[in-house]
Amino acid sequence: MVCKNCGRVGYSPVVNTPEFRKYIGKKKRKIIFAAIPVTVIVIFICGALAEEISGSPVGFAIGASLGIAAAVALYVYIIMTVGKGAKPYDGIVTRTVKEITGGSAGDTANVSYDTYFRGADGKERCFGTGNEAAMEYYKAGDAVRYHDDFLYLEKYDKSRDGFILCAICHTTVDIHLDRCHKCSAPLLK
Repeated sequence: MVCKNCGRVGYSPVVNTPEFRKYIGKKKRKIIFAAIPVTVIVIFICGALAEEISGSPVGFAIGASLGIAAAVALYVYIIMTVGKGAKPYDGIVTRTVKEITGGSAGDTANVSYDTYFRGADGKERCFGTGNEAAMEYYKAGDAVRYHDDFLYLEKYDKSRDGFILCAICHTTVDIHLDRCHKCSAPLLK
């Protein structure tokens, strides 16, 4: 008996459904709205420091505020347009790397988890997977598809996997579930 809800061989058709596209839009909006409070805080800091830095506190504060607002506007534009209409590209996982930086003299170490894959054009690309579970999920030799519009690396053969990574929030989810338990997005299986 074949498990209907288990992983399958092939790329998921769910990625093209209107419901899934809504989750991609939500993900981008969250990134944008996270930028707004940071901008406001930095503008207030510029205003507070303006008197100490420059003889003309108002001019400096206005200039710094406009510069920050322009940087945030550019950031929002990039987030909203990245991958829009871009075709996903296929490749083969070449390696997964756990890199530890820092950690000397009492500093906290930074750990990054990266998956490298080679596309049909022969170029090796790096996908920052962000968590250790992804190191177990992607193996050298796996066929993958990189979805640029929502920054996700989808495996072709998910039939032997016990879990899957959510394409929206990158949470590890049991392969038997149809939706992510954290963000409720449909899983690409």
